[in-house]
Amino acid sequence: MALIFQTGARKAGADGPVAARVSGADVVGRSGGSLVGVRRAWRRWMCWAVVALWGAAAAGDVAVKIGNPLLAKFPAGGNARPRSIWDLQVFDDKLYLAHGDYWSDAGPIDVWTYTGDGTNFVKEYTVQEEMIWDFFVQGDWLFIPGVDTEENGPNLESAYMKRAGATNAWVKKTILHGARHSYDVALFQDRLFASVTLTNKTGRTMVSSNMGDSWSVLTHQYSALIPFDDFLFLQGGTNYVYDGTKLTKVTPDVKFGQLAMARRARAEETLVYAYPARWALGETKLYAITAAEILSGGAAEEIGAFSGTCVRDVLERDGLWYVMTAESVPEQTYCGRIFVSDDLTHWWQATEFTAPEVPLSFELYRNRFYVGLGGVLPDPRDSLVAPEAGSIWRVEPSGVELAAGLDDDPGAVWQVAGPPGLVFTVEATSSLVVPQWEAIGTVQSASGLAGFVDPEADEHPVRYYRVVVR
Repeated sequence: MALIFQTGARKAGADGPVAARVSGADVVGRSGGSLVGVRRAWRRWMCWAVVALWGAAAAGDVAVKIGNPLLAKFPAGGNARPRSIWDLQVFDDKLYLAHGDYWSDAGPIDVWTYTGDGTNFVKEYTVQEEMIWDFFVQGDWLFIPGVDTEENGPNLESAYMKRAGATNAWVKKTILHGARHSYDVALFQDRLFASVTLTNKTGRTMVSSNMGDSWSVLTHQYSALIPFDDFLFLQGGTNYVYDGTKLTKVTPDVKFGQLAMARRARAEETLVYAYPARWALGETKLYAITAAEILSGGAAEEIGAFSGTCVRDVLERDGLWYVMTAESVPEQTYCGRIFVSDDLTHWWQATEFTAPEVPLSFELYRNRFYVGLGGVLPDPRDSLVAPEAGSIWRVEPSGVELAAGLDDDPGAVWQVAGPPGLVFTVEATSSLVVPQWEAIGTVQSASGLAGFVDPEADEHPVRYYRVVVR
């Protein structure tokens, strides 16, 4: 997808490129939003130019289906619940897919990955569980909590782990005999923590000092495990912080929800989270709380920008927060939106797209958004008919703009405004008859605005530009 912008048409006596300003009526889109052309509206006295990159494309045009590797095991004519993509996780330059269904005993569950290569998905491993609910990345480790073992015999909860750089070297570690479910794993101060529920419906938070070879009980409750730099936050019936030596009770107002449903992302000393029912659509509030407020008994704050929306997933990358929302729209389709912010106050809508099933989870991978689909259930135990559940979609950013202060200055700084955190490549050519596109720079900014200069602008009477996402 690219925008093409022409500048440099000269009038008699002009000694530099002339500015162009493009209004909304001047932007012409081609079906699918793959190309935006601009008709020139030259004015000698205008000192800037703005064009929209994908703003003219229909929302659904930016989403492209990559594939659905789960259909072989869970066909479209059967129950679609095991195909719901509960979580997507980038690790070791691969995209991991979480799916399965412990309500219908769908295990064992394969660990599928995608490496950005066309429609090729790879089965990397199989867990002896009925479902993969979440992946957790801690340092250079990827963890899968054993949600519900499918093995015969006594209840036996496990955790699965893999280190970055290891070739298919998944390791399974038993946590506790008699345990039935586990949803949380965390690494803190070189110790491994896991929470489990037992057959008698009580909980335990376990700790291991040897990466899962042996375990001891840290506290007799199920806890959501959230590592900060200086402490591990245990959110549960009683909230604790653990500094590596002792547990200390804390009393923050964290707007409690069902812990296993949580979508969480932490950057520095701030935690952002929501509690969406992953199989349903309904208003889901987004909250933020700092480490200082947890320690002092402060309160989480609702992020007002998402009031009245259905938050589906939350990510953090390089100090930026990304949030995906979803809603149903006519004709049995769904609208997803992804927003990004560096301060939790000002939010940029990075993209908007339509999908045939509910957008459940998303990731930012190789400069693109990837979304996993599932279905809506009145009750998690109901059978689900959702042909596109389990499909993975690549979603392009939208609303990118290109602007420049030309005004007779061939070395003017152009500005590319787009979703923060993404890398945009600016290319230029002097002819569209036989175009020879050359990259003149890449731009990226946490604020969504970054500049570049065309070093050859004054050497050509006409110059064409395009912005691409690679």
